[in-house]
Amino acid sequence: GGTRLRTFSGTARSGMESKISFKVAGTLVALPVRVGDVVRKGQILAELDPKDFEIAKQETEASLARAQAEARNAAANYDRVRQLYENQNASRNDLDAARASAESAEATVRSEKTKLEQARLQLSYTRLRAPVTGSIAAVHVETNENVQGGQTVALLHSGSSIETEVAIPESLISEIRRGAPVTVTLDR
Repeated sequence: GGTRLRTFSGTARSGMESKISFKVAGTLVALPVRVGDVVRKGQILAELDPKDFEIAKQETEASLARAQAEARNAAANYDRVRQLYENQNASRNDLDAARASAESAEATVRSEKTKLEQARLQLSYTRLRAPVTGSIAAVHVETNENVQGGQTVALLHSGSSIETEVAIPESLISEIRRGAPVTVTLDR
């Protein structure tokens, strides 16, 4: 029998679809991508206003500096009291108190370092980077919008394979053989 040409419409999407979102909330200040843009892995897709996060980082840096100064003083005091104790000019209680003070000050330094690391991380989350190379399929937000952590900002298509879904009427399904050649045309 002769080959008949039939045309059906359908949808195509890339094999991998990623919903892109910030880990923190904030006001969107930059959105340099548009639908259809090809982006490289690591490229900045959107930015939140970093001011509050920068202030938090600076405050934590100041707290860490204070804690480090206190730890140095407590360590110096402990050394002084230990020498006095060895020369029997300070009591065991004085020595224990000075040691406890030095250890507590060191613990505060460690705690402030952890807080600083967290503040730096939060600040880094204000820049949304492409996790993979691909193309922007949709943008769901606008500049100056307040965005929540986890809210989808954009949809990124990646991967070289394209999945096509076509609706074929039941009356014609029996005429189609597995592996039969088809031509797919994509509208831009």
